[in-house]
Amino acid sequence: MNTTRRGYTLFDMLIVLAIIAAVMALVLPRFRDTTYVRLLAAAEIATSDIEFAQSLCVANPQDPVVVMFSSAPTPRYWLALTSDPATPIDLDNGAGPYRVIFGEGRARHIGGVSVSCTPTGSFSFDGMGAVGGFVSPVVTLSDGSREIRLEISATTGSITQVGD
Repeated sequence: MNTTRRGYTLFDMLIVLAIIAAVMALVLPRFRDTTYVRLLAAAEIATSDIEFAQSLCVANPQDPVVVMFSSAPTPRYWLALTSDPATPIDLDNGAGPYRVIFGEGRARHIGGVSVSCTPTGSFSFDGMGAVGGFVSPVVTLSDGSREIRLEISATTGSITQVGD
């Protein structure tokens, strides 16, 4: 009896699809744009640090913590006492000053992201957690083509993420 195979079986097709899926899983991440992921990571780090500064102000209203922003020479921000805003506070765990430099340390994966704060370049909270001066600051994180804004409510200190 002469039997000839006239097509592919379902099993053959599944093997081919599995091979294609494996190759795509290896190749596609190399072509993916990581800009949005970097911006989200920068927003999460900044949000966490701003909330930490707010809690420090509520805990110690006599000398509140101010969040300072600078873009030169590299994008950065730091937490400092209002009595000495140029000097970052020291972390209790011995890790050094509370400074975040984009592209270095714990922020090494968000290099290329710029940061600014309007209207004044810095802000602090009062003993109740509201923004001092009753101005709603906006922290803008950008890579040049996309941006995420963190809007801080003047009355509650809550943070709303706006943009991409």
